[in-house]
Amino acid sequence: MWLRILALAVVMSTGCSQSPELPVFSYKPVAPEADKPLTIHYRPLISGSALARSDSVRLRITLVGPRGELYADALPMERARDGWRLRFKPGDYLAPAPVVMVCAFEDSEDPENCDGNQGRPWILLFHDDGELARGAAYQTYRLCKSHVWLPADLGIPDHERGRDGIEYELRAHPDFVPARLEHWSIALAEDKEDSLALDSLRHAIRTALDSILEANLRALDPDTMIARAFELYEVLGESSRAESLLAVVRDRFPQSRLALRCEYEWAFAPWEPEPVIERFQRLLEAYPDSPEAKRGRGFLFAIYNNVLQMPEQAAEIAASGKPMDLGFLRLYAEDLAESGELEEAELVARRCVREAESETWSAGSGLTPAEWTRRQDQELRDHIVLLASILGEKREYEEAVALLEEVAHTNPRAAGSGALEELAEYQAFLGRREDALRTYDLLGETFRPSDEVIEAWRSSYVDARGEESGFDEHHATLDAKRRANAHQRLERRVLDWPAPEVVLTDLDGNRRPLSEFRGKVVFIDFWATWCGPCLSSMSKFEEAYRTLGTGPDVVFIALNTWEKGNLEERRRKIEEKWTEIGLSLPVLLDMGSEGEEPYPAADLFRVRGIPTSFLLDRDGRILFRAGGLFSENDVENLRLKIDFARNRRGAEAS
Repeated sequence: MWLRILALAVVMSTGCSQSPELPVFSYKPVAPEADKPLTIHYRPLISGSALARSDSVRLRITLVGPRGELYADALPMERARDGWRLRFKPGDYLAPAPVVMVCAFEDSEDPENCDGNQGRPWILLFHDDGELARGAAYQTYRLCKSHVWLPADLGIPDHERGRDGIEYELRAHPDFVPARLEHWSIALAEDKEDSLALDSLRHAIRTALDSILEANLRALDPDTMIARAFELYEVLGESSRAESLLAVVRDRFPQSRLALRCEYEWAFAPWEPEPVIERFQRLLEAYPDSPEAKRGRGFLFAIYNNVLQMPEQAAEIAASGKPMDLGFLRLYAEDLAESGELEEAELVARRCVREAESETWSAGSGLTPAEWTRRQDQELRDHIVLLASILGEKREYEEAVALLEEVAHTNPRAAGSGALEELAEYQAFLGRREDALRTYDLLGETFRPSDEVIEAWRSSYVDARGEESGFDEHHATLDAKRRANAHQRLERRVLDWPAPEVVLTDLDGNRRPLSEFRGKVVFIDFWATWCGPCLSSMSKFEEAYRTLGTGPDVVFIALNTWEKGNLEERRRKIEEKWTEIGLSLPVLLDMGSEGEEPYPAADLFRVRGIPTSFLLDRDGRILFRAGGLFSENDVENLRLKIDFARNRRGAEAS
């Protein structure tokens, strides 16, 4: 009976429907099976979505298999009398058959114009012979806990649906190993004052783990999901037991997918860096060309470079030539360039470009082909711009200009203002005055240049035209065009979601409801003292605050979240960081009262990772969501968004 109640709860989509007869999102049959036709209906007029004005709409799906297999795609829909419709068979896209499907909708011509149900994408659970499919409740739990990767701008499915997913799964399928392992992991993480009860729990889990592993290791085709058990052995303090079982895996299933997954889970299990390094090195020796090894090299690079402060060992990993995450490899190239090792930096940057060009979309990436292409194109542009910058430092302007012209003319906004500035500078060095002026014009039409760049632009104008007269009018015309284009672009990107009702805490322990700031434009940045990227973005956040956030109608909030400790401990950590970095930003805490979620704001704003920022209008509606502030472009984009928020309210009032 409980299964049918859960199924009905899943069918009833929340948040956007104005009448039970015409929900924004609906599907038939009500108990869908992955290998049978499914019909999806979408009615954007009911929710007021911007997609109501679209000429063509696609269903953006993420299919999740019983053990976390992923497939993402965007499928074209056909017009229906009251919206859009699509009939298809989900099982045709993923094997084994999917157990869960996450749904959103996008404009076919502008995929960034997406309706994800205000950050709570619709979720559909598949059935098998009238009952929830094996793994459906478990994967719903993982989706709602962000254990399954989804693009950040898609949001997180409603957590209420996944909260009890483990219990539901184990009632229906008590022998489902992944759910059992997750259940034990949750139990071990809970605080228990009764030491005898905790010892009894640990003994019971250890006995059950032994039974599961031994049974699988006797099988001809063991379940690869047992690899997660090795992390639990680490938590239980049973490292020697895990090592002996891992030796059995290596012996009975050499060079198998099972052995690789066990090695990988075991490498990630410790908290201390030394055993992590030792275990990953063993994995790299045994499986040097695996995807896990590629990720592992990047992870080791980060440990050596950022945690242990051992740049020589990090450089050795990067210089090995073995597959490695390009994000870390790019950081290595930047470090080399900053230290003046330009020849080596050029070699590494060329490698980044070469490997980025050779990468291809994978169904398990969690991205649709179009999403992957957009992200990959941007990463390739970033690598090319870095290479051109290094070549410019070496005064090899011809090749630098050729590289930058390609990316700048293809997509100047994606290339960035820094790339356009360098391109104009290099063109001027080569005596190409008209080209340099055209590049500065493109820069001024796309970005808000600094005073220093405006003066360089003015000089370029004089060089090309022979006189300064007319430059200020020329600059003003292009700047007006830039602002108009930006506002049009932002209008298409507005989320227009109601901000959740949350109560924050100041550093003195006073409770501050978010509604207190109603009537002002509010910029909120979620961060933590332990978060490296958060701290890296703080200098630009401070710059934005000092130039944009000191007016009477704008509020900046550095909202500390996911931070352990009581009020006094958190205040001490924050004050230390503020003194260390030299910040004056106003800080509030995301801190629940006793009996509440520990971080209610992050939960209600559906924050998946930090830094994450939100811009609210004067009516308390979320207009934009973004990451941290890392560049002048990010600060300028925030300036445009704040200006847009101010003018938007005024336009509505008029």
